[in-house]
Amino acid sequence: MTTNTTTSTQTEVPSDVEEDLREILWSQYHQRDWGDNKPSEHFVRLCINRYITDITSTLKAKNEATGKELEKRIVDDINNRCGFYHSIREQFKEKYNKDINGARHVGEKKHYDLVITFTDGSEMKCEVKSSRTKKINKWVNPWHGAVQFLNGTGKQFRIRQFYAREWYEKVMPLLKDRFCLQSDIPDFDEWYRTDASVGGAKTQFGKELHDMSDENIKLLRDIKAKFSKELIVPEKVVNELIEDYNRESKEVLDDKECWLCVHEDNIKLWDKVNSEVIKTITRDTTSKDLHFKVDSKIFNGISIRWQNGSGIANISVQCT
Repeated sequence: MTTNTTTSTQTEVPSDVEEDLREILWSQYHQRDWGDNKPSEHFVRLCINRYITDITSTLKAKNEATGKELEKRIVDDINNRCGFYHSIREQFKEKYNKDINGARHVGEKKHYDLVITFTDGSEMKCEVKSSRTKKINKWVNPWHGAVQFLNGTGKQFRIRQFYAREWYEKVMPLLKDRFCLQSDIPDFDEWYRTDASVGGAKTQFGKELHDMSDENIKLLRDIKAKFSKELIVPEKVVNELIEDYNRESKEVLDDKECWLCVHEDNIKLWDKVNSEVIKTITRDTTSKDLHFKVDSKIFNGISIRWQNGSGIANISVQCT
């Protein structure tokens, strides 16, 4: 597992939109005159859950593809002296007094997306961020429109395992009884390696949670919010989070020598953002996730949250 720092767009269906869609589909089910062919609510529930999952997966795949297409477009525009090239050339000349020679795309698992080359033989590693909704002049930092600059889903953030262990021991037995789940609770190591990690639910327990009724899914969200608010995080874990955050943010930001941020046909060059050593974080108990505010001039906060269904799958550390 790695820390995800690739080109970012908003890749999740907002929970309120998902709930509205569910309500519309259920309303259509109840209002339709099925005659003698009315399917069972259990069957319809499974179909709606699968439909929502497919939409979410399609959106994520589409946004990932869009990010790659944008990176390719920027590289092609630079090398072909068209499109974004003219604005990019002027901004690099003004900011660094350098003349662009060309650009190339880099593979995945890097902390940057492109390499810009100059006529003097030098190079700069560049990160690309984009937003469909936030205009460039509204961004306060180069990742503002793309939600986060670091999405920790691997072993780099020790708080993931602390959070997972607390949820596993204190909440999962209650979920089995509360929702009358038929599946056995998986072994912690198996669950942490599968459901709690990148992707959707993989254990039978997680899949059964995922396929619950809308009413129970909403209740699960409430249970997660209550758990996050009441969770006692030991000082040792907080200090480890600060240590992990400083290490990971430095590694990620040090590798990005500049940023290109895009909204529609507008592109803005941002200078390198130097990492800042964080000494203090403050718990935000108003959040529905486990959230810490960061005492910083450039950073905003750290959220430990579920990315594939609240209380169901993919515990990540999102840094903004």
